[in-house]
Amino acid sequence: MAIDRIGSRQATAVNPLERAGPTQKSHAGTRIEFHESFRFKEQLIEEYVTNKGQALTCDKLIACFRNLIRVIIYAHVDIVPSNLRKLGQYTLEASFSPDYQKTGYSPGILIPLPPGIPPLIATNYSSTPSLIAAIDEFLLAVTQVNDAANLLRLIIVTSHEFGHYRSYKNGNHDYQLASAMQYMMQRQVLGHSDLTWLIFREECTAWNIAQYELQKTGFIDWQIFSTVKNDSLQAYFDLLQLKHADLHALINLSLIGEDFVQCSNPAYGNNF
Repeated sequence: MAIDRIGSRQATAVNPLERAGPTQKSHAGTRIEFHESFRFKEQLIEEYVTNKGQALTCDKLIACFRNLIRVIIYAHVDIVPSNLRKLGQYTLEASFSPDYQKTGYSPGILIPLPPGIPPLIATNYSSTPSLIAAIDEFLLAVTQVNDAANLLRLIIVTSHEFGHYRSYKNGNHDYQLASAMQYMMQRQVLGHSDLTWLIFREECTAWNIAQYELQKTGFIDWQIFSTVKNDSLQAYFDLLQLKHADLHALINLSLIGEDFVQCSNPAYGNNF
């Protein structure tokens, strides 16, 4: 299955949900692919870079991205440049697939990069030094074609897709989630809130894992991260029409905590 975000704020999806398909069982759960589009508000990013300084910001982001990539590759997840759809200068589209090569088990995170940048295949390196050298080569190629603003975007969306991988490995991608996504693809969300709330939980899980992983990388740009996360979750909450959820779903959603509270009560914190 594939999912594209819909929304209209600083960092939101811009395309309808599409490309639903059959799922197959794997050792970690159901094979669900996430294709997600993120639109970043130009002013939000450019002001950040201007205020902090391009060179200083870029150095810190490169170090952060290097640490994040190491975690992903050590988890045996490939990082694959992908010529995904062009949706505008300030839009990034990223993807997680538990089997992007269709070989049985080849998890990969696909991120938008220009042609010519080779993928980082986790199983290609026989030693830690060779892997570190490959990561540095990959980063050099990435930084030659991306400024600080684009690096920040890449870090945020890559960490989120890695969050989906961690959730997959934890067994959260089961047949109930697959069924919920099928309802969402078909825009049949009302009447199925006993399942569709699981999609919101999955997105909360992916974002919270992303935050946890980024905390270990030296990432410091939490205001922008929170803007992206909160806006994305609000887009899902609205798309799934969870304000009309039944009592059982609302009880389950309440256990998610603050992420649900903020989306169900827009006045909460006034930070949307």
